[in-house]
Amino acid sequence: MNQYWRNHYNELLQLANLCPYSGGKAVFRARNLIWKLDEALSFDDEAVCQAIGIYKESASSVMMNKYPSFSLQPNPAKEKVSILFSETQSNSSQITIKDIIGRIILNQVINNSSLSLEINTSHFDQGIYLVEWKYLGQNHKLKS
Repeated sequence: MNQYWRNHYNELLQLANLCPYSGGKAVFRARNLIWKLDEALSFDDEAVCQAIGIYKESASSVMMNKYPSFSLQPNPAKEKVSILFSETQSNSSQITIKDIIGRIILNQVINNSSLSLEINTSHFDQGIYLVEWKYLGQNHKLKS
């Protein structure tokens, strides 16, 4: 990581801690740069977004829904990676895996009736990948 980003760590961290629904792609880009400096950091999007009044409501506007999420096991992966979903979803969704420069390595429509999906990564080059899960028009992203 070059010295420029190390010198601007606090500004990156401030941006990375914004609600991604209000800060958009800049929040995820800042997080990717921050994770290169400190992989142990995590971000609580649900709490941050709720603190500024951004949350999801049910169709009847009575109950708040938890944002669906996913994780990767193991991360980093060698031969295969399991994508673990926080809950089963009633509609189909899409998993896209991109390399560090944005080339699509895998693009797969899935049925989320299961809590996990296994991906063979043995043919992937060694490197950093961005895994995106698109569900109900929302993008959820993780770095691998």
